[in-house]
Amino acid sequence: MKVYVSAAFLDTSEVVEIAKAAASDRLVEEPISIALSPPDQGEASLGGGEVVRIVFALPDGEIVVQPVSCIGIPNGPNDAACQEPFVEIRGGANHDVPCEGEPPDGCATPIVLDPEAVAAARPLRLAAFDIPLERLGHHEVEVGRVGLPNGYVTELQAAVGDAHPTDFWVGDAIRLELRPTDPDRPPFGNVYERGTIEGVEEAGVWLVFDVTELSPGAILRVVDIAVR
Repeated sequence: MKVYVSAAFLDTSEVVEIAKAAASDRLVEEPISIALSPPDQGEASLGGGEVVRIVFALPDGEIVVQPVSCIGIPNGPNDAACQEPFVEIRGGANHDVPCEGEPPDGCATPIVLDPEAVAAARPLRLAAFDIPLERLGHHEVEVGRVGLPNGYVTELQAAVGDAHPTDFWVGDAIRLELRPTDPDRPPFGNVYERGTIEGVEEAGVWLVFDVTELSPGAILRVVDIAVR
């Protein structure tokens, strides 16, 4: 769950783990309850300060309070908790040139596409694609189909319309995937290692994600979809 505490947008599970690590020598037993409390504003400075305090209640009745602080400019693994999290889409065409030795020796040669296949190809371009979110959990949504010249992927990209939604959240990132419709074809990956075929290869464009928080009526809008 993401919450605003002292003007910082925090992932509570992350800050709790940071606090546990910092208070490890005082947590003689596993806490029976964990709560957030306001930071000590007197500890703030121009370079940053406390953003929240984690309160651990131990089985023997002891209360351990561990502050979590952020500096002015996030710097280091702990400060990731102080940055405003965002929803992003990951995925793209892999054009890395594999080489068996030091380039240019042993490197893959450039791929030359058949002009007829290029002319017959069908790209997918969408300004926006809305996905109503009605349940928590894993989602795999087909956005559309493409015809790729010789099975070669030139472009595979999309973006989230609102990277900071307030009515839903997803775990990790949204994955943009290409899937061949022919089950005998290998998965899409590096364009050189996968190899080409004659003509146009059919493929589906999919969005894969896990909804972890949800409010009624939430919609995931994906924009600037371009696959060819």
